[in-house]
Amino acid sequence: MRPVLFTLGPFKLYGYGAMIVLGGAAAFRFLHARRREVGLRSDEDFWLLVNVILGAGFLGGRALFLLEYTRWFSRDFWRAAFSLSEGFSVLGAFAGVPLGLWLFCRAREVAFLRLLDAVCVMAPL
Repeated sequence: MRPVLFTLGPFKLYGYGAMIVLGGAAAFRFLHARRREVGLRSDEDFWLLVNVILGAGFLGGRALFLLEYTRWFSRDFWRAAFSLSEGFSVLGAFAGVPLGLWLFCRAREVAFLRLLDAVCVMAPL
């Protein structure tokens, strides 16, 4: 894979990031088609779920990176905590999403295992 797909002025489109976006779009399209089967009652529930997955994945990924690669409350900790270009762990995202799903299911009264099963099927995308 090419590290940089193209450059337009100061903007660079990286191949890794582009593939993550394409995979995420395909995964959410798959989940949208099955939203009634997994217990989501409305489109509002679906879009809230999308935001919960994205937010929990980001927070989990950032939290694990900070725990693993920085000293608590050091200069590196604060730099990485608020950086837009570094400080993310995919394994942390895989830990954060189930926690976010559990909270979503508790709030919206959706069957957790059914929803987790659907999300885990789309995770490889």
